[in-house]
Amino acid sequence: MTGPEHYREAERLLFEAEFAKGGLDIQRHMVTKALVHATLAHTAATVLAPETHTGCAVLPYEEGTA
Repeated sequence: MTGPEHYREAERLLFEAEFAKGGLDIQRHMVTKALVHATLAHTAATVLAPETHTGCAVLPYEEGTA
């Protein structure tokens, strides 16, 4: 999934959680999944940005080092 896809999935899950049937447990589960997708979207945007808003360079990703 790309960053924008994670963002759209987070929005979709939050919208559906509002109308979800099955009680608070189902809603909490959907909101938690939305939070994960939002975090991944934010991470993707941060990694792909040449510099952050503070002017600090982001280290390039090197496969096999994580």
